[in-house]
Amino acid sequence: MGIGESIGGIIGMCVGAYVFASTIPGALTAINGADTTGWTAAQTALWPIVGIIVLVASFTVFLPDRF
Repeated sequence: MGIGESIGGIIGMCVGAYVFASTIPGALTAINGADTTGWTAAQTALWPIVGIIVLVASFTVFLPDRF
């Protein structure tokens, strides 16, 4: 791995962290603020897990291919 690849990886991680930090809070707020009045108890109980799945999935997208 050359220096150019290392710098590109660091810049990519910084840009990814910036995008991650700017979009995830709004998305989680929208997910947690959803109207669940007509849902069953099971659906309402599982709904907070969706936010966790979105958080983990979006975090793994921004990870580099190799460390």
